Amino acid sequence: MRTSFLSIAMLAVWSICGNCCLAQQDATPIHVESTAPADSRYEIVQSTLVARLTFKLDKQTGHVSQLVHDSGGDETWELMPVVGLPAVSSPGCHYQLFLSGLAVRFAFLVNTDSGRVWQLQKATDPTTKEETEGWVPIGG
Repeated sequence: MRTSFLSIAMLAVWSICGNCCLAQQDATPIHVESTAPADSRYEIVQSTLVARLTFKLDKQTGHVSQLVHDSGGDETWELMPVVGLPAVSSPGCHYQLFLSGLAVRFAFLVNTDSGRVWQLQKATDPTTKEETEGWVPIGG
């Protein structure tokens, strides 16, 4: 009797685990990103942590726009400040955005030619107390 109870219990566990594994294999992954062609000028990048961190990058100039709501509640692209962004010297793709899945503070804009890096940071205007986000250069 003890052997048959153990056999039934093991069969039930195997059946449950087997179904879980099959369900995992059949699951359709959620689409969260796309790969822009290497020579495309623009790319949209969104954080997996917060949807408000949705950016449109001009890979040629390094200009970054953030998806925001205007005063009427409609979505629009707002150009963000990039401190010390150099003028474009040649056509082609020179910039890339990196958004970490670990923390918002690990959001970077990189010049793929020079290696110069900007980090997404918040700043507060001392007089208006308005909080803004922009890209500030870090390290060498």
